[in-house]
Amino acid sequence: MGLLTDGMAGLLQREVQMNTRVVAIGSDSDGAQIRDTSGKTWRAQFVACTIPLPLLRSVELSRVLSGRQAAALEKTPYGRHTDVFLKVTAPFWEEDGLPSSLWTDLSLGTVLHMNRGDIGHLWIAINGPANMPWRGISDDEVMQGVMAELARIRPSTAGRVEPWIVKNWSSNAWTGGHLAYISPGQITEFGGALAKPHGRVYFSGEHTSHTALGMDGAMESGERAAVDILLRV
Repeated sequence: MGLLTDGMAGLLQREVQMNTRVVAIGSDSDGAQIRDTSGKTWRAQFVACTIPLPLLRSVELSRVLSGRQAAALEKTPYGRHTDVFLKVTAPFWEEDGLPSSLWTDLSLGTVLHMNRGDIGHLWIAINGPANMPWRGISDDEVMQGVMAELARIRPSTAGRVEPWIVKNWSSNAWTGGHLAYISPGQITEFGGALAKPHGRVYFSGEHTSHTALGMDGAMESGERAAVDILLRV
């Protein structure tokens, strides 16, 4: 996915500002502006805001959200999710004769063998209630615990997988969670509210998508916000 976003960034006239936290977004009849933690301000005709809602809740908005938009901002829940990736060093599935992927109601959830022509790697996706024990511990502790649990429930993996990457979305400072979702009753309460503009600020991001989650939803919402802005230029 990095190749896609890097390619898109290369089409821009200005360099993308990485590791920059926005603290304020404003708009009036003359235009829009954002301010970061250093005090630097950017000005434009419009703002396309993709900030995940757990972080947007702490951003100062010059025009305060109200009604259904305010409810959506404050109440939309985010899933808790931890991804763990292990390198496969030997075909453990040949040792026990079982499929290389597995699904379990134990603490690891889903263990997928990703194979693209080589021996591949394991993608362990832990979400929902199973994610509870993994949320508040360090990445090293997550990795050690996952490898031990995997060896316990699938003994053939012992000595045939190696640590690689931990991505704990629950503690990620740039997202505040994994994916947004709608709880029972919330479609009626505020469904679709954040897909509407707020002055010169247009909200996008997967939490405003109507048809998809994750990157697909983010791209869908980005196209929608871009078209809406172009119609006003």
